[in-house]
Amino acid sequence: VRDRDGGTFSLYTTDEADYTFVNELTGDGRLVLTLGEEMDSFMFDPSTVIGSNPFTGTAAMARGQFIFDATDKAGTGVLAGGTLELNKTGTEVGSALLDDDYFIGGLAMEGGTLRVDTNGNGSPKGILTVEDLDVDGGGTVAMHIPDSIQASQAIGTLFDDNHTPEAYQIQVVSATNTPPQ
Repeated sequence: VRDRDGGTFSLYTTDEADYTFVNELTGDGRLVLTLGEEMDSFMFDPSTVIGSNPFTGTAAMARGQFIFDATDKAGTGVLAGGTLELNKTGTEVGSALLDDDYFIGGLAMEGGTLRVDTNGNGSPKGILTVEDLDVDGGGTVAMHIPDSIQASQAIGTLFDDNHTPEAYQIQVVSATNTPPQ
């Protein structure tokens, strides 16, 4: 799939199934992903060729769950220069599973959910490092809080986990690009 003019390519299905994108993806357009169910997963095949014109557009999860892979862990995945957008429209929710350290170009929260896998004590298993972070659209960070912690003790910001002394103020998203003043 090649898009040099900012166009949109949509993958829409009502089938309950997981999808792996195996085609080359380049350009600066939008890939809108609407899977059959909220927990159906989407991932780019780790062998997807980046090529000389890497993808700098947006992969927008409208419904379903984005799964990072080993290339995202190395910062060389399809989204190394692109943005992952997590959307919510009505009851349809797009999400991503953060279960290790990953590096992508950007994260835009547009009402969707960032699901954070945790260790037994409630601390996150990883951090998502992005160049650009846009949280203007709001969203949810979903983490398992152990039974030993009262939910009323949960304080802090959207992207900090500070529920236990062991996990106090551990970031789950880190943005490296400083916005203009």
